Amino acid sequence: MERKYYIDNLRWICILLLIPYHAAMCWNVWGETNYLFFGENTILSSFIWLISPWYMPLLMVLAGASARYSLLRRSMKEFIKERIYKLLFPLLLGIFLIVEPITYFADCYHNNYSGGYFEHYKIFFGRITDLTGYDGGFTPGHLWFLLYLFIISLISLPIVKYFKYHDSCEKINVFLLFAAGFLPLVVHPILNFGGKSVAEYLIFYLLGYYFISNDKLVIEKVVKYRTYYGIVFVLASAFNIYAGLLQGLDSIISTTVFYISKWVGILAILGFAKNKFDWHNKITEYLSKISFPFYIFHYIWLTGFQFYFSRYTDNFIILFFVSILLSYLTTFAVCESIRKFKTLIKNRKQHIDI
Repeated sequence: MERKYYIDNLRWICILLLIPYHAAMCWNVWGETNYLFFGENTILSSFIWLISPWYMPLLMVLAGASARYSLLRRSMKEFIKERIYKLLFPLLLGIFLIVEPITYFADCYHNNYSGGYFEHYKIFFGRITDLTGYDGGFTPGHLWFLLYLFIISLISLPIVKYFKYHDSCEKINVFLLFAAGFLPLVVHPILNFGGKSVAEYLIFYLLGYYFISNDKLVIEKVVKYRTYYGIVFVLASAFNIYAGLLQGLDSIISTTVFYISKWVGILAILGFAKNKFDWHNKITEYLSKISFPFYIFHYIWLTGFQFYFSRYTDNFIILFFVSILLSYLTTFAVCESIRKFKTLIKNRKQHIDI
């Protein structure tokens, strides 16, 4: 099967956006404590509200589409082993080595924690509160997506086994695709932890598996109507930012618009990406290869830079822009070191085998 480069490209673009997204969270206006909090900023909060509706759902949709391609090459047993190796192991190691230090910074910042770094592990594993980690307690942190994806990957297996994928979606039209976006809204309350619903992300995963993976009969329609989806997305996002920042999201209308911006945004982005970004070169291939470790490591550097800078200055340029720049440079350096280390180990193993 021909590789879908636009899926790879969308994935690494989303991953690279994590640094400014998480940096902006330190200035949110809706009262979220975050690991660090420097005050309120409407512009940065608008940026968060613009991408947060579709951001993680899009990654889950892409994961669902990729799962179908993976299951074409692997048995379900092989697929489970791959999920354990690629999701569960990094999740457990990441919580211990990456997330805990982030909560250490949060505990020092919010609670004036003065104990040793290694002593903080007792607090991390012993303080079970709201699972955000903002108080220094236990949390999966930004790796919650790996946890959800691992669980959903296993839950979905009997579903995709029973409801076989059929390469026939002739009845799927622009309106049905639009309506499909309300399915996550219906199941949102199920297994909802801190606003992150397992059932909702399962639906996005299955939408990716059954629909978005179908280039001929679904993606072609998405590409064809991408401009209309884009217009609806822009209008819904504008209203969504207004409602979220100024009026709240309590009304039925606001919630409806929120889900419209979420799903239609995904369709619009997929349509434009398939039409304009379905290609690759050495740079895109490199970014695709390092996107996973970039996702794992970026937050510890960002939080570390912002924390240490905040001890000496409250300058916005330094806390936001300089921290972002240094986080990109450091995270890329770590990813490149990991890549070279893997290459060295692989070459050494081949040498031993010979």
